[in-house]
Amino acid sequence: MAQIPLIDYDFDREYYGAVQVGEPPQTFKIDFDTGSSKFILSSKACKDCSGSTRFDPAASHTFRLNNEYENELGNKNSSSTFTSDPNTWHITYGDMSHAEGILGRDHVTIANLTVRHQQIALILSESANFDDVVDGIMGLSFGTLSSPSSHPQTLFENMMDQGLVKHGVFSFYLGKNYPNGTSDPIDSGSDYTGGGEVIFGGVDTSRVREGFEIVYTPVTKPKYWQINIENIFVAGQRKQSNIVGIMDTGTTLMIVPERLAFAVHQLIPGAVQISGQSWTIPCDLTSTTRIELEIEGHRFAIPFSDLVREAVRLDGQMASGIDKGNGPNFMIIGDLFIKNNYVVFDQANQRVGIAPLKFPSLTKHSSSSKNSSYSA
Repeated sequence: MAQIPLIDYDFDREYYGAVQVGEPPQTFKIDFDTGSSKFILSSKACKDCSGSTRFDPAASHTFRLNNEYENELGNKNSSSTFTSDPNTWHITYGDMSHAEGILGRDHVTIANLTVRHQQIALILSESANFDDVVDGIMGLSFGTLSSPSSHPQTLFENMMDQGLVKHGVFSFYLGKNYPNGTSDPIDSGSDYTGGGEVIFGGVDTSRVREGFEIVYTPVTKPKYWQINIENIFVAGQRKQSNIVGIMDTGTTLMIVPERLAFAVHQLIPGAVQISGQSWTIPCDLTSTTRIELEIEGHRFAIPFSDLVREAVRLDGQMASGIDKGNGPNFMIIGDLFIKNNYVVFDQANQRVGIAPLKFPSLTKHSSSSKNSSYSA
């Protein structure tokens, strides 16, 4: 089991942790993203890549290009699984940022666990709006999302195959922070300090609020962490039913159907739609009004106060944490939800577990490994 502390960057916009790649190891800031499947890393050969550290393949004696690794395995038929050059890749994310480069293999170390021969997508070029904070993105959805590839397995799938974890689950706790590191502007009794943690191979049940248990729901499309949401309530009123959602740690906001986005912002006095999909809202929203997702008969909440994002140019207005998506019955469940609920990704059983999060204001939490356990 491996526990990785996370840094909460820029008002909960992004969470990242330390990962080492190669032999001898090179250390990078990595975003752990359940909404994608490739392990993407800035390379030394990229002149304008983001991040502060770039991987140097020549400095690692265990690095191999993808086809070199296949040849060493004696996989003569590996080229037939590719539609193009087996050493190249390209990706475009939902925000239309994109990157491309070469595929390689190397050892990846997370805390005390080393995954051998992990496929790595090294960036040679990227769009101007690509992530400018981290050095790489570790995809943790299902490997079948990455196609074509000779071995399209995510790092955690390889971790399971190589016997590095006893249990095929990983879990996320995402902390809360506010501008300038302050506590909740509404709840003066809170003690949010940001941060977070991802555990590979375990579940920290001490993160679950007293009186609650982890509720599991099946993955409906094992490419993404896609689940069914029975109902969505806003201020206690049911506003939409039967929605498909993707649990995505790599997305800051909640991307919801147009009808639901309007329903939420109609209940916020002073909300202003500023573009086709975005709103601004006042900074002083109450934490008692909530959005609730009903999953397996249980409701999981997001307080309205957490919808308040970064300041925008309109006086006294802040960006909203709810954006409008394109589909009428599809949503992306981003960090806005996950920082209020402990989430378990059960790869072995293809299911997602959710429980209300125990906040620091309710009890101080020790991050020692003795608090971590596996909960089926």
